[in-house]
Amino acid sequence: MRPKRKWYLAILDWLITAFLFCWYSVADRVRLRLARRYYEYQYYPENAPEHFGATPVVSIIMPTIGRDATKAIDSVLAQTYKNWELIIVGDGVWPCEYTHYEYGKIRGHKIDKVRHYPVHCFYQWLAGPCRAINYGLSRVRGDWIARIDDDDVWHPRHLEWALETATKYNEEFVSFPIDLNGQWPEPYTFNARQVGAVQSWLYRSYLKCFRTNLHCWRKKWNAVNDIDLSERMAWAGVKMCYFISPEPHATIKPRPGLTEVGIKGWLQEGEQNARGQEFSGGNTGQGRQ
Repeated sequence: MRPKRKWYLAILDWLITAFLFCWYSVADRVRLRLARRYYEYQYYPENAPEHFGATPVVSIIMPTIGRDATKAIDSVLAQTYKNWELIIVGDGVWPCEYTHYEYGKIRGHKIDKVRHYPVHCFYQWLAGPCRAINYGLSRVRGDWIARIDDDDVWHPRHLEWALETATKYNEEFVSFPIDLNGQWPEPYTFNARQVGAVQSWLYRSYLKCFRTNLHCWRKKWNAVNDIDLSERMAWAGVKMCYFISPEPHATIKPRPGLTEVGIKGWLQEGEQNARGQEFSGGNTGQGRQ
């Protein structure tokens, strides 16, 4: 499925991947240690109860390329847990039409469209939302971070359940099962830690020091941006756990006019564009499993 690269580009990909592997192996551990120390200095142990309280703020990041995100936003608005903020980052588009839902709790931002990868749809799917996600992380104001893409639908109690679980077991990062077009994907395993799909993530806001890798698409394994990010977190030593639940925390269905999800759906959309139908030319990372 991966497009073939010329031999000298494949060598370049390998060299950059090897360099980043060495860099992240050291830098991520240092970032995690400093982030924990800053958190402890600011809030723990004396100030933690007053700061977090019973209703900590959850910052939700949604990257988009301007497609209809009504279902995703409505599923956020339907959450039983209400103390959240939604940060919508438009990659090359201004998502101002979304901010009328609930003024103050939904904020829209626009970043310039810049590609750091080849134009092929496959690489867009792997790394397309990286810059939008990183920008969203820089705008986080809450105590926890969650991720939703513009075509995901959360279970109404996703945030409630996730916060209860993370608090009860004192985890920095929790994830859960999702329904991917009728199937429940198995979690990934990194450094003896299991990680579910990005739509089910909830993690401490001080872990925003972990940014997505703009060059993840060059890798031959775990090249999807969110898988690469969770793998780095696991190897850095983040306390993370995957919890089985009786109901999926998120549901992903094919977009209108498509029959597939994930990379197959993205390529299917690209084929429609090749036949003359409108194709946006970006990626929001929907259904990456």
